[in-house]
Amino acid sequence: MSTVIPLMAKRLQSFNSVAEFNQNMNYHYTNIKDTLTKSYDKVFFEMKKHACKVAGVCWLKQSTIADRTKVSLPTVERAIKFLVNNGVIKVVHTKRKNGLNGAAYYVFQPYDLEAEEIIDYIEEVAAEVAELQNDGASEVGQALVSQGIEGTKKDVNLLSSLSSNPSLNPLKQDEKDNISPARAHESTVSSISKEKESKNKASEKQSQQQNTKKCKKKRKRYSH
Repeated sequence: MSTVIPLMAKRLQSFNSVAEFNQNMNYHYTNIKDTLTKSYDKVFFEMKKHACKVAGVCWLKQSTIADRTKVSLPTVERAIKFLVNNGVIKVVHTKRKNGLNGAAYYVFQPYDLEAEEIIDYIEEVAAEVAELQNDGASEVGQALVSQGIEGTKKDVNLLSSLSSNPSLNPLKQDEKDNISPARAHESTVSSISKEKESKNKASEKQSQQQNTKKCKKKRKRYSH
């Protein structure tokens, strides 16, 4: 017996082919399988199987899904809500001509693979940066000593600010991706040295100004 395909299902078709639909569902399933209960898993695959008739659209009644999967109706409702919240499906409600609720269509959504790749890339970069910062922090004392600089609490604070604030980092943005730990240490030590040199010059200048004022006061005394 052939299945009658509703016109609305054809209008809501979300994939060009069943193969494309199955591929996207594999991505979705990989993403949600660790949080799926056994009952939710049954509901997902029952709806997915039915959605192969019109690539990406399921129009089974919730009671029918419950009967086929041998789970309760409230469980089916929770499973559908779970799939909606995780971006797997969208529910399209219809109205009959008399104003009463009509059939509900469950439209499976394409998996946003580009967004997933971006998230994976960001996580990889964050892990590499964290590892680099840990390596640099553990060896910064040796790096400072090798440059003849005695590490202080101020040096540690400066290193922390360089790590957390990109605008203070002496490395250019396009150099960060391929930076080696040795280069990172060298650059950090250089920044600390410059910071100390600048403070020393300011201190010397202030001292000279104070000495100049003292000399002027002595000259005034002698002139009287």
